[in-house]
Amino acid sequence: MRVPIRVDPEISDLIPDYLVRRRADLAALRRALAGEDVATLSEIGHKMRGSGSSYGFRRISELGALLERLAEEGGIGNALPLVEELAAYLDGIELVYE
Repeated sequence: MRVPIRVDPEISDLIPDYLVRRRADLAALRRALAGEDVATLSEIGHKMRGSGSSYGFRRISELGALLERLAEEGGIGNALPLVEELAAYLDGIELVYE
C-alpha cells in the first residue's frame, strides 16, 4: 500500500537519511524481539516516538509510542505486529515534494 507523505522543502535533504536510520532501527527491532531485548525495544520506540512527526511521519511516532509502552509493560511478545506494520509503512512511503 502506497502512503503519500508530503515533505517540507526546508527539510527535504534530511529525509533520505532519516528513512535509512529507521530501516536500521527496523533491523534492530527484529533482533531485539528475537533476543527478548526489552531495553532496545524501549529505546528505539522512544526515539521513533520523538522524531517521526518532526519529519512528517506521524505514524512512525505513533508506532514508536506503542512499542515503548509495550516494552515498559513487559509485553514484548505483542510487539511483532507493530514491527511488521513499521516495515510495511516504510516500504509504502511515497515522498511528495512540495
